[in-house]
Amino acid sequence: MSHNLWFLWLIIGLKVPLIGLFYFIFRVMRNQDRAWEQGDYDGGWDDHDDGGGGEPRVKPPTPPGGPSIRRRAPKPRAPLPTVRGLPLRRPPRRRAQPLRTHDPRPAPQRTAT
Repeated sequence: MSHNLWFLWLIIGLKVPLIGLFYFIFRVMRNQDRAWEQGDYDGGWDDHDDGGGGEPRVKPPTPPGGPSIRRRAPKPRAPLPTVRGLPLRRPPRRRAQPLRTHDPRPAPQRTAT
C-alpha cells in the first residue's frame, strides 16, 4: 500500500490549492453580487452621469504642406490590339521531354519455351 501512497498524496496535493483558489474567487464574486443587489456598488462615483470622462480632446496637429498635387500626368495606356479578319492560330506548343522515365537497363532476354 505504501508504494501507491505517493500517488494519493499527489492527487490531494494538487487538488487542495485549486479548491482554495476557486473558493476565494467564489467569495469575491458573491460579495460583489451582494453589494450590487443592495446598491452599494457604485465604484466611488457620484450618481450624476454627465456622459463623459477624462480630459477634453485636443485637436491633433495638421500635417505639413497643402493638398498633394501630381507633378506630371500619368503615362497613357497602350491601345489594345484589335482583331482584323480571321484570328490566327498559334503554333502548337512543344512539351518538354519527361525526366528519367525510361529504364536505362537493357530488356531481359526472353526465351521461347
